[in-house]
Amino acid sequence: MQRFAWLAAVIAVAATPAVRAQSSATPDQLTPQQRELRDQLNALHWVAGPATETVAGNSTLVVPAGYVYLGASDTARFEELNENVPSGKEVMIAPRNLSWTAYLLFDDAGYVKDDEKIDAPALLKALNEIDSLHPKIAVPGHGALPAEPAVLVERTRAYMTQLRGEMRAAVQEGVPMKRALDALPPADENRPVSLNSRKRRNAARVYVEEEKDVMGLSADSLP
Repeated sequence: MQRFAWLAAVIAVAATPAVRAQSSATPDQLTPQQRELRDQLNALHWVAGPATETVAGNSTLVVPAGYVYLGASDTARFEELNENVPSGKEVMIAPRNLSWTAYLLFDDAGYVKDDEKIDAPALLKALNEIDSLHPKIAVPGHGALPAEPAVLVERTRAYMTQLRGEMRAAVQEGVPMKRALDALPPADENRPVSLNSRKRRNAARVYVEEEKDVMGLSADSLP
């Protein structure tokens, strides 16, 4: 912590406008070692907000006004200057005065594109409507045709209800999506599309759906 405080003090007198902070120190008060550190920090590619940065090629991070951002390589160098061991995969965002720093790491395991949605509530509603029609035949996405269509409808309803409950519990307990998916049977490596691969895909989509709902970002949660 002392090392970080010293870094912040040096950055406070750095020439880079993006990270200029309030300080009584002046450049001529710096020791040669501090000047060297200042120059190394100035060499980093600081991005001052407001700005929008692409992270990991498929995520967007909005940097608000009054904040600064460092990409992965610059974050690693900043960590080294702060005498920490970097992972080389994290990016950093912080207030301009570096009173605190946040490190973000993107894990593409279970990544789901925003345009891929399952809409579990709508599916459950559709199952109820199908059930009310008393169909003579029901064709499943996987497996053999059931002798009784109502059995397939009920099986699908039970599966989706259980999946929603499990993914919502994972979100509420702070379980990452990757760990939640690891609890499911692995996909068949010899088949690009299999029952287990579809279950994992469904779980990933439902996890995102429940995460948005818990955070108040779903359509049903917005005022």
